[in-house]
Amino acid sequence: MAAVTCGGCRNVVVHETGDPDVIVVEYELVGTHTATGVTASALFIGVLRTSHGILAQWREYQHTLAIAQAVGQAQAGTTEVLL
Repeated sequence: MAAVTCGGCRNVVVHETGDPDVIVVEYELVGTHTATGVTASALFIGVLRTSHGILAQWREYQHTLAIAQAVGQAQAGTTEVLL
């Protein structure tokens, strides 16, 4: 996979759940493809669980099609990506 420089997170939204040890975080990660200079973003969702005040689990869900398109692994208009 091509190298990407992270440009930060934006549009961060934290959702509390019924379990005080679990939160859901939505965010948009911005990056620049180092070979082409193209900057793009993709949406992510993280589900974080703590145990005794320490982060115990981070499960992340990514918009893999947007990422593949941004780094040239899929063309615009593609509807699926095989990973």
